[in-house]
Amino acid sequence: MARPLIFGNGTLAVGLDKFGFVRDFYFPFGENHVSEKIPPWKIGVFVDGEMSWLDGDSWDVKLRYREKSGVPYPFGRIFAKNAGLGLALEIDDFVDSRSDVFSRNIHVINLKNFERELKVFVYQSFAISEAKDGHDTAQLWPNDSIKQNLFYDYSPKNGDAIIHYKGNRFFMVSGKNATSGGGFDDFTIGGFDDVREGSWRDAEDGILAKNPAERIITDSTIGFTVQLKPFDSNRLRVCVTCGEDIQQTARSMSEFLDNKSRQLQTFNDWRKWISPAVNFSSARVPKDFRETFLRSVLMAKMHIAKSGAVIAALDTAMLKNTSDAYVDCWPRDAANVLQPFLQIGLADDAKNFLDFAKNIITNKGFFWQMYRADGNIGPNSHSFNRGKNGEILLPIQTDETASVLNLCANVLLGELKKNHQTDKIREKYYDDFAKKMADFLCEYI
Repeated sequence: MARPLIFGNGTLAVGLDKFGFVRDFYFPFGENHVSEKIPPWKIGVFVDGEMSWLDGDSWDVKLRYREKSGVPYPFGRIFAKNAGLGLALEIDDFVDSRSDVFSRNIHVINLKNFERELKVFVYQSFAISEAKDGHDTAQLWPNDSIKQNLFYDYSPKNGDAIIHYKGNRFFMVSGKNATSGGGFDDFTIGGFDDVREGSWRDAEDGILAKNPAERIITDSTIGFTVQLKPFDSNRLRVCVTCGEDIQQTARSMSEFLDNKSRQLQTFNDWRKWISPAVNFSSARVPKDFRETFLRSVLMAKMHIAKSGAVIAALDTAMLKNTSDAYVDCWPRDAANVLQPFLQIGLADDAKNFLDFAKNIITNKGFFWQMYRADGNIGPNSHSFNRGKNGEILLPIQTDETASVLNLCANVLLGELKKNHQTDKIREKYYDDFAKKMADFLCEYI
């Protein structure tokens, strides 16, 4: 994996680069709205008359997953220190497990022995639905909009927000400032193209232009004024919520910011999910390899969509040098990922994939080369051909079907060992699924 940190909940997935900048933002799985082709989401500080972004040479940035008792969880901890500026940032990131919200808690630490005022700037860019087609819009959404615009029956309650949208994809950006108790106090909306680098450039004098709307290819920058006492600190929270309509997205933002227990709730959800792997590693994996083992399990889980599809790669770093990224589900690769999940005790993920596979298998009993996370057929590098006797040779790889059949057989065996009712198992997995794959392979080979 090219990304040092990836977070996800099966619908929303976020990938960070080595500076803690967002490089991939999938909603839903398989549909990226950032990627290597557009500017990354940046974080920077304006202090003592100087603007400094975290990818500057003066910053020492370290990233890791949060761990508890040697078990990694999908929570990021970024520690960035700038000795020259006398500042440090601790950034805690996570994707909410029960709603499509990406949260960044930014802890700003003053390393100097005098009081200071500074501004933290957060930049985000979008090419919604992976297209620069001129239909993106970004607007400031005032927190009292419900009083002024009867079209919407819901408005942000925790300060202003910025909404980026196109079609049925909506992304709302807002936050909280512990210093003021409100949200961001500076903003601008802009865009980027072959001439403009992005609205983050507007932050470099410490003051944003407050442009309230833009369309075509959009980005936005928000700023928070922070007061710091000597050797003291303060905190910010920046959130991005995702939805398929504007009111749902706004409601998710308000509910998330109002509920202080969402991070703990997400942690408990992940602790419950990973517990079989923890038990397995304690009993079966040598101590020196347990952390790597659990991190691998966690990384594999980050690539599993709620649909059951297992995505090959959620990073787009390869787009620097190629025109392709592996944001698809190969049935063979998915089966190979999930075979060890069965041994570990994570059978539910394997069953979810089999449910996905049952919905996409052809009437003839085979799978195409790859699929999108929503079950639609993905790109195919093979062509139809004719055999010696004029028969049609399909543009498939037979192990795409055989690997799924093998996984299905192992799931069936596991269910039978649990003494589940044979008739139900046969109805769910065998009659119209496993048998169909086996019949195809016998005839086709």
